[in-house]
Amino acid sequence: MLNIVVINCDGKYVEYEWDSKKAFVQDMQNDNENIPMLDDPLAEVNTQDDNLQLWWRNTDGMTVDDLLEECKQELN
Repeated sequence: MLNIVVINCDGKYVEYEWDSKKAFVQDMQNDNENIPMLDDPLAEVNTQDDNLQLWWRNTDGMTVDDLLEECKQELN
């Protein structure tokens, strides 16, 4: 499970959820309808993946694009 909260271009907090990192990457790459913009700042990242959670806690000012790249690296 991957749950994120982003701050969209209107300054609103919007929550998104995927079953897995792989599902997140696929949705973002396929440009599905209900996905955040790549430049949306991350306000929160919740996951059962310890590595990804540690990455989130040790970073600051990350965007959806940063998360996407991190997930791609972990999946390879």
